[in-house]
Amino acid sequence: MGNKKLSKKISIYLLLGIIIVAIFFRFYNFPLRYGLGEETVRDAVVGIEGARELQFPLVGAFSSAGPFTFGPWFYYQLIIFNLFTQSAYASWIYLGLASTLCVVVLYKIGELVEGKTFGLILAFFSALSPALIIAATHLTTQNLTNIYAFLAIWIFLKLVLQKLSNWWGFTFGIILGIGINLHYQMA
Repeated sequence: MGNKKLSKKISIYLLLGIIIVAIFFRFYNFPLRYGLGEETVRDAVVGIEGARELQFPLVGAFSSAGPFTFGPWFYYQLIIFNLFTQSAYASWIYLGLASTLCVVVLYKIGELVEGKTFGLILAFFSALSPALIIAATHLTTQNLTNIYAFLAIWIFLKLVLQKLSNWWGFTFGIILGIGINLHYQMA
C-alpha cells in the first residue's frame, strides 16, 4: 500500500513538472513570439471589441478554402476570456492555456489506455511538441481545435471503456459540435 501511495505521489509530481515545462515553452518571451498577420489581428480585435461592447458575432471567420464562414464559437471563447483578463494579449494567453491543457488531457488519455506511466510519457512528449507549442502562439481557429480533438478522444475512450452516465455522451456531443464549429478539420 505504501509503494502505491508513493507511486501516486511521484506521478503527480512528475505531471506537475511536465506541466511547468509545458507552460515555460508556451509562454516564455511570449509577446515577441506572436505573429501579427491580418487574420490574427482581426481575431484579436474581435475578442477585445466584443468584450468591450458585450457583443457576440453571429458568424465566425471566413474560410480560405471556399465561400463560407466558420461558426462563431472561436470568437465567443476569445470574447469571454477577454472579459476576464482585460489584456491586449488575452487571446494568445487563452491559446497558450488551451495548449497547456492539451498536456493534461493527453496524460488522462494515456492513463486511461495503458496506465500512469504511459500517461506521463504522452504528457512529456506533448509538452515538448512543436505543433502544440506553435498552436499556443498563432491565433487561428484551427489551433484551438487541438484541445477539442483531445477532449473528444478522451471522452470517447471513457464511454467505450467505462460504464458512464448519459451526461458523458451529451458532453461528447457538445465537444464535437464546438470543435467542428471552430474548424471543419475537427471532423
